[in-house]
Amino acid sequence: VESIPQVFGFLDPSETLILDYGSGWAQGIIVFQLFLGSLLVFLLDELVSKWGIGSGISLFIAAGVAQSTFVGTLSPLPTIEGVVPALNALPSGCRFSNRCSHADKRCDTEVPELDRCQANHEVACHHWRRVTE
Repeated sequence: VESIPQVFGFLDPSETLILDYGSGWAQGIIVFQLFLGSLLVFLLDELVSKWGIGSGISLFIAAGVAQSTFVGTLSPLPTIEGVVPALNALPSGCRFSNRCSHADKRCDTEVPELDRCQANHEVACHHWRRVTE
């Protein structure tokens, strides 16, 4: 039941999978993968519980939280606020225009060209000079 929103809303199968097997089979493969993942978590929970360590689900949740905290703390890249656009519906102008605090009307319509800002670094932004000052 929980896989239905994933298949029909959030997870998009690759185009080659759709072309090879059709849309129905591609969505069926996603449902099957979600089923196998759920079964694997259930079996690992049983295995961990059998050895008296406690609830496997709690351990998996704790491991996921620890991983996201660890990766988030050590990640050299800052996160960008906002929603990432879908690859099949990219904005007509700058790809970051809906998430950038410096965007204006020009960003909505014109794709910025690559501009060399240092010897080995290029940037694609209409406002990079103003932002870096």
